[in-house]
Amino acid sequence: MSDQVDPRLQRLLGGDHLASLRKRLRQRFERAPLEGAVDQIRVVGLSDEEHAALAALLGRPQRRSNSLQIDVRRVDADLRRAGIATSLCDALERLDGSILHLAGARLRQQKLWSSVIDGCSHPDLAKLLLTPAGIGLVKRLARRDTVAAAELCRRAEAVLRRLPAKGVTRSQLAADALGDAHALDNGRGAAALVLAVLRQT
Repeated sequence: MSDQVDPRLQRLLGGDHLASLRKRLRQRFERAPLEGAVDQIRVVGLSDEEHAALAALLGRPQRRSNSLQIDVRRVDADLRRAGIATSLCDALERLDGSILHLAGARLRQQKLWSSVIDGCSHPDLAKLLLTPAGIGLVKRLARRDTVAAAELCRRAEAVLRRLPAKGVTRSQLAADALGDAHALDNGRGAAALVLAVLRQT
């Protein structure tokens, strides 16, 4: 929780007793559609304390119910008007930290992996990466790190450009292409990727 949380917000939604409620609200924002705003949130299974907190947030009478429908735009406007937060999402972030938008994160990852594929200039390697098995191999070898994957592809391309290399030992090829005589040893990422390319050709 930030030291800068408005005391009014802390009274409205803060505290350990409302942690479960905040978690459920955060999950709704995490799962929002890529281009869609969260307009309504229905919260069920409310405890007495959770219901009272939401009723206060919504300006409703505290009639006992285990569920409530939240008009997010109205709550956003009320929080802005009171100067407590810019939105319900902002209020939750002020209390418990940033909310990861899952659809947006997936899209960013897809773009990063697409840039890895687009960055390959060797046609056989590019062809391999367009297959599920090929891109899966690179993701495993790079431990799902796109920067490491791009470097791995660059190293594999440096080797592939020197093939066929008749009469040249593997260690010599590795030294010439990658500056490391052991870079193409069994179990090394570049070796696994080069072999996968050669198997498909």
